[in-house]
Amino acid sequence: PEHVLALDASGNVWSWGANDHGQLGNGTTDEPSPYYEYLSGLIPVSGLTDVVEIAAGMHNLARKSDGTLWAWGYGEMGQLGLGDNDDAYQPNQIYQGGVPLQSYGTSVFGRISSGVQHSLVIDATGGIWAWGANHLSVLGDNSRVAKNLPVRTSDPIQSVTRAIDFSGIIALGDDHTLALAEDGSLWAWGANDHGQLGVGYEFSDPYTHPVQVLHPWPDSETVIGLAAGGDHSLALLSDGSVWAWGNQEAGATG
Repeated sequence: PEHVLALDASGNVWSWGANDHGQLGNGTTDEPSPYYEYLSGLIPVSGLTDVVEIAAGMHNLARKSDGTLWAWGYGEMGQLGLGDNDDAYQPNQIYQGGVPLQSYGTSVFGRISSGVQHSLVIDATGGIWAWGANHLSVLGDNSRVAKNLPVRTSDPIQSVTRAIDFSGIIALGDDHTLALAEDGSLWAWGANDHGQLGVGYEFSDPYTHPVQVLHPWPDSETVIGLAAGGDHSLALLSDGSVWAWGNQEAGATG
């Protein structure tokens, strides 16, 4: 929110907008006045080159061509995955167990997503890694405890299918997560107080692990796109139709 990232064809990342948590990645928190007169012009993100994918929220993620993952910006809930709950004013490489996260599974990650207070990344074996706020179980690790280092999302999604490779799709809402498996099945976890998980009913307690979404569309149609709002979900199908579920108090489900 309140800042923008852009990736150019040479693999450089540029930023502009608010910088109160170092989200511009230039090593400072040089910030707007109290009236939010934003920093103007494009700013290069410090020391970040050969980038192939970016994701921006209050915090930012970047994946380089060598598969390494980098994070900066707002870190109060551990959503940077750097082992602490501090803001980072420039990109830092994400580690787990003392080694770069990209060394797990095979050497390269595909698809990164940055939510409001949590992050997700898919590895080349189909595994999902998550970190950050977790009071509503958005990390899918069978807990409600925040993590400031990456943790592997719990079964059954990995055991059902190799799933989620570079063509996989994930979507992060405020307090729930959606993931598309390789076999076309759709999975969700986290808050379900408005039916945003699509499991057929509302439930006050969150789902701490992935559960399969129940869908009314024909099995012959495949999901090719996902989006998650604050507490609603959207799926784009191969026939061009869009399906929605979750909170519709403001008409968000269309």
